[in-house]
Amino acid sequence: MNNFGWDFSSIWKNAPYLLRGFEGTLILAAVCLVLGTLVGLLLGIALSSNRKVVRLPAQGFIGIFRNTPSMVQLLWIYYALPVLIGMQLTPFIAAVIAFSLYSASYIAGIFKGGIASISKGQYEAARSLALSRWQTLRLVVLPQAVRKMIPPFANQAMEIIKLTTIASLIAYSELVLNTKNVADQEFRPIEAYTTLAIFFSLILIPLAYLTLYLERRFSK
Repeated sequence: MNNFGWDFSSIWKNAPYLLRGFEGTLILAAVCLVLGTLVGLLLGIALSSNRKVVRLPAQGFIGIFRNTPSMVQLLWIYYALPVLIGMQLTPFIAAVIAFSLYSASYIAGIFKGGIASISKGQYEAARSLALSRWQTLRLVVLPQAVRKMIPPFANQAMEIIKLTTIASLIAYSELVLNTKNVADQEFRPIEAYTTLAIFFSLILIPLAYLTLYLERRFSK
């Protein structure tokens, strides 16, 4: 008969350490979201271009990052890239590069879809006002496209948060790694990993409901 009894005292004792890991997760996710969005915007614009010299490199980049596991990308950037550049990256920098580029490959599709959703009449109106292509994109297309991009963008933010969990592979101090250390040190894996699940639920469940709300609102 299993006589296991729940005891979260070790979790409370290590709460500051776990909260530092939680902070590390949020910081990593936020930085990757910002950088992934900026790179994704450039890729999305490139994908929407009629010029092959602009569009094909973007398609090649996206093909590589979408069709290789994010874990492999992280390990390559942390262990292999330093051999090529002669400089060791910190776990945080390696994770930022890997996750930002991986996320950008999907965010690019969001931007491309948003740009494609704008009617040709908007482009013709901008052309009649003698706006350049960049001015048309910045002043006419993107402001209208953003509304349609918000729901999938919120969903992508959730994916980035989930993605941060594999940063523990390169010893970046985030929530999963810190939780594992507490579980090993205190010999309380059930309580430790239950706490881990609670932490992520507190982030992801509200975001999931927010995504559903945004999808319903902007679909009207």
